[in-house]
Amino acid sequence: QNQNQNQNQNQNQYAHTTKSSTFSSRKSTTSSARSQQDQDFKNFMNMFDETVSSMSEEELNMAMGAASVVGSVIGSIIGARATNNRGGGGNSMITSAASMMGSAMASQAASTLVKSVHEDSRQRVLEREERVARIRR
Repeated sequence: QNQNQNQNQNQNQYAHTTKSSTFSSRKSTTSSARSQQDQDFKNFMNMFDETVSSMSEEELNMAMGAASVVGSVIGSIIGARATNNRGGGGNSMITSAASMMGSAMASQAASTLVKSVHEDSRQRVLEREERVARIRR
């Protein structure tokens, strides 16, 4: 009986050690995968910033125009649905006004977003260039 207890203890200890080492290897794999994902994201962000910050004024205006059109359509739909959901669907004047208001607001928001993303990217690129210049000195 003593021998059986020792055998059970050894099996339990082995199982615990195996589980522990498996968990550790998963943890280190997960950690290295996470690190690789972080690096991939940084590389993507740098590439995105370089691309967006180097847009000409004409390209920026075209992007803002495209975003404005998409925002206008989406805002128009949301405005019209909002009045329909509140029971104002029977009045076409109210629905039209809400649709136009939604269109104008979403259009402005979309173009402002594009301009903001462009300015933020330019700022990040400048900061990165300044950091590299300081390191070189």
